[in-house]
Amino acid sequence: MPEKTARPKPAPKSIDVKLDLETAADMADFFAARGKPQPALQTYSAILSLDPHAQDLRRRYAELYFRVHGGRSAPGTVERSRMLLSLLALDVLTDEIETEYFETLEQLLSRREPRAQPGTLVLGLGSGRCGSTTLAHAIAGVEGACATHENPPLVHWQPTPEQLRFHNKRFRLLRERFELVFDSAHWWLNAAEPLAAQFDDVKMIALVRDPDACARSFLERKGQGRGAINHWVDHDGTFWKPALWDRLYPSYEPGRFGLGQAESLTSEELASRQHDLVKTYVEDYNEALARLQDRLGERLLILRTEALSDKDSEARIQAHLGIKSLTLQGVSNRGTLKDGDDQELRF
Repeated sequence: MPEKTARPKPAPKSIDVKLDLETAADMADFFAARGKPQPALQTYSAILSLDPHAQDLRRRYAELYFRVHGGRSAPGTVERSRMLLSLLALDVLTDEIETEYFETLEQLLSRREPRAQPGTLVLGLGSGRCGSTTLAHAIAGVEGACATHENPPLVHWQPTPEQLRFHNKRFRLLRERFELVFDSAHWWLNAAEPLAAQFDDVKMIALVRDPDACARSFLERKGQGRGAINHWVDHDGTFWKPALWDRLYPSYEPGRFGLGQAESLTSEELASRQHDLVKTYVEDYNEALARLQDRLGERLLILRTEALSDKDSEARIQAHLGIKSLTLQGVSNRGTLKDGDDQELRF
């Protein structure tokens, strides 16, 4: 008797429907309420790819994702910590996710011996695209150090009390177990003095890069022309692409750089004016670092990115931090477009 051949299952049918974002959000909420989390998460994600500034939607996505996937990683594991950090990286701070993160962190830290005296807190500053990931990797290699880079939650250009409170608590917990606690991010510029008021022994290392080279690197990463990411001007999302990190940078008046009618410019004009805009941001940032050093004095060490791997820079960092050895191999972000979101530098 011939064997029966199993009929292939028909592919699920689908339809393409164009919806406005508000209707799509209602549909995602409907899926979530009806116990269908996967289509809800997919719909939320699709909306956020178009409108990353939708804060309430990000919160609903993060809360649902945690309810669905939170049980997939064991309590007190690095895997669970990084899952929670990925939600915090959405610029979302909810009581549930924050509580779970700190419980996980305390479980991880409990495996280390407590210190008799708190360790040293070190902040890495710089405009971005300036070598901060390289510096974080180098300090991660120091014995007794916990070094991270752009560790969530995000900090806005004008830091919120909730963001500062979260990082304050995290730093205090880490200092109880590590000799040196380091995080580098451009967002520490406007949080430096509030944190210095909380940690009177804090130290800082700032990297300054040639503004032209730094601007070119930013534009290689963010793009140029229609559809590019432009963190540095307020826009409605029709010409520039909106991005989650827009609130993490200062906003300039478009007309100052001749970008008020960007759609009417030639590609050459647009490239030149975008470069001037980002270069101005880098110059302003570097000047703000100089003013910050005037106020903080020896607590802030400023180094040039171009000399970061020199032996003299290594020696100055060692003396500044009171450590015996440091190797700046200069490999992490140099010559790449990576934004430094290395999970090995998240904790």
